[in-house]
Amino acid sequence: MPKISPGGASVHHSVKVQSSWNSLRVALTVARAGSIRRAALTLGVNHATVSRHLARYEQELGARLFERVGTRLELTAEGAEAIETAERVEQEILNVERRISGGDLRLE
Repeated sequence: MPKISPGGASVHHSVKVQSSWNSLRVALTVARAGSIRRAALTLGVNHATVSRHLARYEQELGARLFERVGTRLELTAEGAEAIETAERVEQEILNVERRISGGDLRLE
């Protein structure tokens, strides 16, 4: 029987969701930066780390998110869809943080 986290999801599911968000966050940073090197600077990691992470995520998805155009990376159709989702997830996380810090959801 799988372990259940406090939110009701299995621990395996929670780890997968966290991994997916981390991968989406890296892809989002690459899309915003326009290059792996600039994304690495933003994330504070080595560019090879970003490149490996992105390649692994694309392999997991079975789709290319970016196409190389000279020194820049441009989104594929699948990449644009992933980035749109990442932006919505990011906004929801910011909304929750704003509500919590605003006192709407404080622990008592």
